[in-house]
Amino acid sequence: MQASLKLLRAGLSWRIGNGLQVKIWEDKWLPRPHFLVPPSHLNDTAAVTWVSDLINPVLRCWDESLLTKWFPQSMVDIIKEISISLGQRGDRMIWEGTNNGIFTVKSAYNLHRELLANEGGGSSMVQTQSDSWKVM
Repeated sequence: MQASLKLLRAGLSWRIGNGLQVKIWEDKWLPRPHFLVPPSHLNDTAAVTWVSDLINPVLRCWDESLLTKWFPQSMVDIIKEISISLGQRGDRMIWEGTNNGIFTVKSAYNLHRELLANEGGGSSMVQTQSDSWKVM
């Protein structure tokens, strides 16, 4: 059961709508494999807590001056690729393993294989499991 929860947590991410529910430094909201670590050179990361803090509320676009203050340019470019809701559509959880964001057993299996490979665990076993998946 614990392994299943770990797998689910690894595959879930936020799709940004209005940014009101997603915490910048704690939640997964950037496309894989990117993640955020609070910048060590800035002491007051509490000044921006929610993804909505990074959005210009009038223009409904990313606030580039804030982005460049808090993130390196490579991360700013990644964030600017994320679409923002022009209305007030809320944020929602999605499954990263599929293009449509909907969980499938096959995508969970593929993520499990990827996590095993990244941990350096049992590459020959991974290949055997891959072959058995095709039979199913």
